[in-house]
Amino acid sequence: MGVVLEAVGIRQAVGKGRLMASELNNSNPDHDYSKEKLKHSSKEEMVSTTTNSMHRSSSRPQLDVSRAAIQGDSEDTNPTILLPNQSDDISHLALDIGGSLIKLVYFSRHEEQSPDDKRKRSMNKRFGLSNGNRRSYPILGGRLHFVKFETGKLNECLDFISSKQLHRGGIDSPSWRSGTQMDDNIVIKATGGGAYKFADVLKERLGVSLDKEDEMSCLVAGANFLLKAIRHEAFTHMDGQKEFVQIDHNDMFPYLLVNVGSGVSIIKVDGDGKYQRVSGTNVGGGTYWGLGRLLTKCMNFDELLELSQQGDNSNVDMLVGDIYGGLDYSKIGLSASTIASSFGKTISETKELSDYRPEDISLSLLRMISYNIGQISWLEKFVQKGTEITAPVPMAPPGTTGMGGFERPSSRGNTLRSDASAALNIGVLHLVPTLEEFPLLADPKMYEPNTTDLLDHGELEYWFTVLSEHLPDLVDKAVASEGGTDDAKRRGDAFAHAFSAHLARLMEEPAAYGKLGLAKLLELREECLREFQFMDAYITIKQRENEASLAVLPDLLIELDSMNEEDRLLALIEGVLAANIFDWGSRACVDLYHKGTIIEIYRMSRKKMQRPWRVDDFDMFKERMLGSGDKKSQPYKRALFFVDNSGADVVLGMLPLARELLRRGTEVVLVANSLPALNDVTVLELPEIVAEAAKHCDIIRKAAEAGGLLMDAMVSIQEDGLKNHSTSVSLMVSENGSGGPCIDLRQVSSELAAVAKDADLIILEGMGRAIHTNLNAHFKCDALKLAMVKNQRLAEKLFNGNIYDCICRFEPGKEQL
Repeated sequence: MGVVLEAVGIRQAVGKGRLMASELNNSNPDHDYSKEKLKHSSKEEMVSTTTNSMHRSSSRPQLDVSRAAIQGDSEDTNPTILLPNQSDDISHLALDIGGSLIKLVYFSRHEEQSPDDKRKRSMNKRFGLSNGNRRSYPILGGRLHFVKFETGKLNECLDFISSKQLHRGGIDSPSWRSGTQMDDNIVIKATGGGAYKFADVLKERLGVSLDKEDEMSCLVAGANFLLKAIRHEAFTHMDGQKEFVQIDHNDMFPYLLVNVGSGVSIIKVDGDGKYQRVSGTNVGGGTYWGLGRLLTKCMNFDELLELSQQGDNSNVDMLVGDIYGGLDYSKIGLSASTIASSFGKTISETKELSDYRPEDISLSLLRMISYNIGQISWLEKFVQKGTEITAPVPMAPPGTTGMGGFERPSSRGNTLRSDASAALNIGVLHLVPTLEEFPLLADPKMYEPNTTDLLDHGELEYWFTVLSEHLPDLVDKAVASEGGTDDAKRRGDAFAHAFSAHLARLMEEPAAYGKLGLAKLLELREECLREFQFMDAYITIKQRENEASLAVLPDLLIELDSMNEEDRLLALIEGVLAANIFDWGSRACVDLYHKGTIIEIYRMSRKKMQRPWRVDDFDMFKERMLGSGDKKSQPYKRALFFVDNSGADVVLGMLPLARELLRRGTEVVLVANSLPALNDVTVLELPEIVAEAAKHCDIIRKAAEAGGLLMDAMVSIQEDGLKNHSTSVSLMVSENGSGGPCIDLRQVSSELAAVAKDADLIILEGMGRAIHTNLNAHFKCDALKLAMVKNQRLAEKLFNGNIYDCICRFEPGKEQL
């Protein structure tokens, strides 16, 4: 039976704020209960459910958390949840009013992405993708945002709700924008004792009634949801180190759920909806806060926690070494640093309270309370399980999401707060369309996306430096993308401050937001941009580069068509590698933009192509494509092209290569980002690029029509049901489920998972998808990895080479050997 130490009480729609995060992470590694690996929840607040919908007391539709997944987390804030299948018509606010903190969750809508609707319908019909038992009203999708306030500052919470009109659907709701009068009989879900204590206040101030929910039922349902649905939700803590694990869903029960709020409840969970409270203690987060205020004069909880980070408890606590002359008591397994008596050192000293550092007092108090909570939890587990000690076994993780960001109140009707502590009070967890495991991974259990190990402190420091140095230029691009307005400048400054705070936190504690890899670190930057309403910082640059590249595409195709097939195939691969030089995420490449036009740089890059490349498997790929001697190869059936950057990269590199496979009878799927990241091309932009290219090439036009990418073809496909629509092979576009420059194939869109099942060739292009991640990935089918290395440190470390070296790695599929 496992132990889940929850610093949250998970509710139906809102959890209890984390009270004991630091004390769990700063546990004394020599304390005897830490010999057992205890499971802790790494998320802070979360919607909970045991089914795809929850009971509601009104006639409005239920909250739909089907296919929900966490994209990020933090130990200082609460993550956000993206609800891809949520309708517009839901209650937009819920509260948990505890003895110490008020926690609220509210729903915000996604901006409609109607340009992609027809493409999605075409793909859904073609591959039999379904929304399941969908309701008749529209599916909107959106985010759940989490905010906390001190219960003693209830009026601040009510002002926040009122300023955003959350009890009336939010300032972004259609009714608010249109000025429509809302029904005065508003009902809000609520948990906690304050739901009873302050019901009249909320009715008077906001005109709302509270519908109270059972706390424990919501707590258990939410914990089960987290442990089943979220990768790296659980971690072990042993000898001062975190290790993230995946829970075996078939052997999850029973476990102890330790709910650390103002007080502590210990709950034995035997299954969905099956639980009982077996113990608890009145010494909890409220005790820490109350005693902390008396002893240190701190005025709020966050300030008290921050003090503990600078504390040295050995100035206050009596340690084993103090008793044994600095020695361990090894006979019974106690090291010299083990706490023998909390605050024990103050007994024999003549100092007054003012003589002790508040930082030391805060840390001593924190450890005293958290150790006792852990000890009580351990005792309950020991009594329940006897002497058998078990630890969670790492399992292959289900497809979930990556990193998340932090929400700031929008500038409309609110003032942006630039201090880091304010940023960490509001958490945003994004729920993305359902994410699944990529079906072509050779061994999903052994798959590790990241090539660079950020557990190496030197690597971590290097990449933090890179991101910090790139930050001013990124802010400039983001502000320019919004027209350079004063509002955009304020948001740009706030973004820079918040992201710098994230980097500083991660430098100090790399596991603060979960298991850290380069892919998640880079996606965190993009998520942070989106949270400050910079939805596509490079949109203007991408549009300009697409137009310039499309203008010269016809001449390039004429040049390619004049070659024999061997020369043409080599020229196509050279073209992909040369065009991959355009990457706004690389400092070296950004400097090149000042030395010429896009086309001039592309031509210069083509001329410098000299074989052999640093990794050169072109001849192997050529033999598989063209055959050897009189023996001709069978064409691939379906190829997945994981495209990288906009402009020359996709237009002059990947699109001509896709055209070559199309003319050989291979179906091609261009796989692009679901959300913008740097100058990467997105799934919304690709159909327009293909449509422009189709004006100059019959091969692309016919394939795009067959694949439903051209608007007339989309209508025809929907009307004809795909029957006998075209004899041409199809060119299609699929989203990858990612919002960063890398890709973790443990979590791809359901659309990509469906189209991948019949693919026999994968082409991964670009640094992010073929080097930073997936360089060492193995697949069931053939894989071609193409990239220009635009980082000197990476070139030396991975390939013993130099910047601008080219990588052409061809790997036959594991099932085809």
